[in-house]
Amino acid sequence: MGGALPAAAQWLIAQGVELIGIDYLTIESHTRTETWDAHHVLLGAGLIILENADLDAVPPGPYELVCLPAKLVDADGAFTRAILIKRDA
Repeated sequence: MGGALPAAAQWLIAQGVELIGIDYLTIESHTRTETWDAHHVLLGAGLIILENADLDAVPPGPYELVCLPAKLVDADGAFTRAILIKRDA
């Protein structure tokens, strides 16, 4: 295992990050990986990966993120209904 993505994943773990969300299909698409190293590092450390999150229409401000994943048998991931709850500043 090597490369920039696993190194970045290790850095996120060291910073105490608990969830990483991106607006792309997957955190590793650009590398065309077959080993999914960054996923293994993040998930192995207990981080939650939220991919394909579209927040373009969300105004700035404090929110609570709630993710309700589908329970799929024998799956290593699942789609989720992710909602934001607006909080007072």
